[in-house]
Amino acid sequence: MAPVDYRTSRPEPANQPALGRAADDARAIAGGAYYTAACVDAAADVVHLSLAGAPQSIIDRLNARHPGTYVISNDAAHPLSELLRVQRALRGALHTAGVSVQIFRSYPSSDGYLEVGIEGHDVHDAQSALDSMFGTGIIKVFGGAQRGTAF
Repeated sequence: MAPVDYRTSRPEPANQPALGRAADDARAIAGGAYYTAACVDAAADVVHLSLAGAPQSIIDRLNARHPGTYVISNDAAHPLSELLRVQRALRGALHTAGVSVQIFRSYPSSDGYLEVGIEGHDVHDAQSALDSMFGTGIIKVFGGAQRGTAF
């Protein structure tokens, strides 16, 4: 009998498909105005859901659709749709404004910010430049990003 490689042969948790559907439904129900992120936690049998100021009616619809499935945080700073819009506009805006900030990585966070990694450590100047272009409180800049990471 051949040894079992548990790194590649782990069975999918029985609840994984249902949790995946619940995560997909959350995005559809909350929509672009409120949905920020969802994370399936199969071990705890829940979906951690991050929303940006959703009204109680949306939360009620989510809980009615999948009772006891969601752990909802409704205090994300911005919805995913807004973060993705800013992310798409980022490079063009910097180039057009003539700002010399070298961005190596950007990604939406589950707490509703666009995390932006720059080359070097001049975080304060980069943060100020991006805040003046996109408004304060949507982008969080961090320094020391390395070449070869995804934008």
